[in-house]
Order: sequence, then C-alpha cells, then structure tokens
Amino acid sequence: MSAASDDQPGPTGPGLWRLIGAAALACLGVIVLWSTFRQPEPPEGSTRALDQTPSLAPADPPSDPPTLFPLGAEDEPVPSPSPESTPSVTVSGPAAPSPSRTRAEPAPSTTTPGTSILPTSAAVTPSSTPSRSPAAQFRPVTVQAEAPGNLRSGGAEVAYCDSCDGGARVRYLGQLTVYLDVAVAGSRTVTVGYTADGTRDLKVVVNGGPPQTFTVTGSSWVTPRSLQFTASIPAGRTAVTLYHDSSPPPDIDKVTVS
Repeated sequence: MSAASDDQPGPTGPGLWRLIGAAALACLGVIVLWSTFRQPEPPEGSTRALDQTPSLAPADPPSDPPTLFPLGAEDEPVPSPSPESTPSVTVSGPAAPSPSRTRAEPAPSTTTPGTSILPTSAAVTPSSTPSRSPAAQFRPVTVQAEAPGNLRSGGAEVAYCDSCDGGARVRYLGQLTVYLDVAVAGSRTVTVGYTADGTRDLKVVVNGGPPQTFTVTGSSWVTPRSLQFTASIPAGRTAVTLYHDSSPPPDIDKVTVS
C-alpha cells in the first residue's frame, strides 16, 4: 500500500501554474482592498479636509474690555454696534433704512437740562434797522399849455407853433388852468412860457390863492419868452390858472415848477 501511494504523480505542469496565478490574484486583491479602506496619516503641519470646515462659532470677544467713562449731565451713552447687526455688504449712495425699524426715530437731544428752547420763528433776530422807503426827491415838473388834462375856457384854443415847446400854444384866453403834480412841498420857482406881439398883462393864481398880475412884452406870436416868480407849492396836485379879465393876455406855451 505504501509503495503504491508513493508512485502517484504530484501537482505538476499546467495545474501548478494555475494554482500560482490564483494565489497571486488573491494577494493583489488583498492589497487593493487594504489600500482602499486604509486612510493614510496626514503629515505634520497639515489638517484633514474635515478639519478645514469653517467654524460657525462666534469669534472670541476681545481680551481687553472697552474703557468706560462716567457720564455727565451733558453726555449721553453711545451704543456700540452689535456684530450681528453690522451689514457685511457696503451699499453706495444714500444709507438704506435699518430692517429692524419701521419708522424714523428722533435724534437724541443734546440740550443741557434746564435750558429753554425757543421756536425757530422766535429765534430769528430781527434787523436792528427797520427798512425805510427812499425819501421822495423833488424834480422839476413841466406841463405843456395844450396838454389834454388842462382846463380851457372863455374861447381859449390850441394853435400850431413850430418854435414853441411841444409844437403848439394856447391863444385867445379867456382862461387856462394848468395842472402839475409835485412830489415835495417847498418854495419853488414858477416859470410861464408865453408869446406876445407887444405889451400884455397876465394874471396868475396858484392853488386858488390871491392873483398876481404881471406885465409882459414880446416881439412876435411865434417867438417864445418867459416870466418867473416864486410861490409856495404844496406836495401833490398843483393848479396854476392864467387869465386877464380886462384886456387880452399873451398866448401861453408851457408852465414849469422848479
């Protein structure tokens, strides 16, 4: 029996190579699996990907607390901004309203206690010098005898006169009243422009006062001349009446108060 078993052939030839190949494949599989499930140790100074996740915990408070000062009567506490309420995005242009407020809040008052506050209208200091309208100034006033605002009576009429002031004169008096507006009262010079051919008499009344009689002369009805006298003239409307009741007076060109 023992001799027969010693003569049996062993695993040689192709069967041996298959056995060796199977063993090699098994070893390779074991190495691949070990490499897959084994996590290599990170080198010194490096951190794992899991450790690089940013921490959501709030930052540590500063080691040194802010210095607090005692508040006086005129001081007010200034609130320190909270890290959670500080926006992380800078907005250009006008400041956006805070989302936590639904209405505008009045600014804190900085008025010292015991100080009265006047309204805006009362706080304005009025001008020390009241405004005054400029004083009226006297200026000479001239009115033509033929002006439509004057009063003619007793046959007086307007006649053309190329050499007269205004191009006309009033002739054939009965009576002529000339109206002038004077800004400032005072003692003024009244000048009467006339024309006459020879000697004539003329009476003048200022604002219903007593008449004054003047004797004038001239060389032609188209050559203007003038007479002057002084009278007290009030401010406002002044009436100068020219006439003569006994003989023909001269023709009248204009009346000036200066």
